[in-house]
Formats: sequence, C-alpha cells, structure tokens
Amino acid sequence: MRRHGYSRLIAGAALTLLFCGGTLYALPQEVRETNNVLFSTAREDMNSQAIKERMKQRLSQVVKWKKSGQVGETYDGYLALVDPAKIDAKTLPQMELLIAQENRDRQAVYQAIAKSQQTTVALVGQRRALQIADDAPKGEWFRDAKGGWSAKKTDPKKK
Repeated sequence: MRRHGYSRLIAGAALTLLFCGGTLYALPQEVRETNNVLFSTAREDMNSQAIKERMKQRLSQVVKWKKSGQVGETYDGYLALVDPAKIDAKTLPQMELLIAQENRDRQAVYQAIAKSQQTTVALVGQRRALQIADDAPKGEWFRDAKGGWSAKKTDPKKK
C-alpha cells in the first residue's frame, strides 16, 4: 500500500512540473521505472528556453550538413540523412545523434504549438516543413511523403 502512495506523489509532482509557470514543458524522451517510482532522465530537457539554446547551438552544424547534401528536411518537418551509405563511418554516429537531438526538440516545439492552436503535431510539422522548403536555398534536399528525395531547384523568393 505504501508504494501506491509514492506513485500518487510522484504522479502529482510530475504534473506540477509539466504545467507550472506557463513555461513550455515537453514530456521527456526517456522515463524509466525504478522500484515502482517513475523518474525523468531528462528534466532539464523540458524547458522551452533550453530547447531554443540547444537548437541554436546545433544550427551551424545542421546548416553545414544540409549544404553538403548529407542531411535534408522531410515533408513532416524533421531532419533525415539523405543517403547514409555515402557518409563516412566515423561521422555517421555523430550525424545520427545530432539529427535525433534536433528532431526530439522539434517535436517538443511542434507539440507546444499544436496544443496552443488546438491542432495536431503532424499538421504543425507539415506546415513547418513547407516554410523551411520555401526559405531553403537552391540545392537543399527534401524528402516527400513517399520517401523520395529531391534537391530544391530554385532559390527562395524575396520577401
């Protein structure tokens, strides 16, 4: 019976953390159960300011890899490797990690936007993908819903 009380306490604390102060909090990627108590392994990752900072820190590397044609944007607003077979074996794990981190943060942002606009995460991601494609320079790679890759053929329109 005592474990049940701790579970309620932890669940209440988790809800408080998720909704306190109007700050954007996303559900952590990894939650593990240890001794019947849930612990977040990524509480720091949930803050919107932290997400912005991490995305800003990764931006130069993302841009570099997109310009090289190794990384592209997907139709649903996420990053992906264009052709993993053409990437150096030493570089591939680093690229995969950075892409996973970026996509996790993008998903958290899309979730917050979807919640505030009362729509779906998928629709927010697709809208963002269209914006990214419109603003992208000629030559950047995009994957369509069927999985096909193509390079953008025109430069962005002047605004």
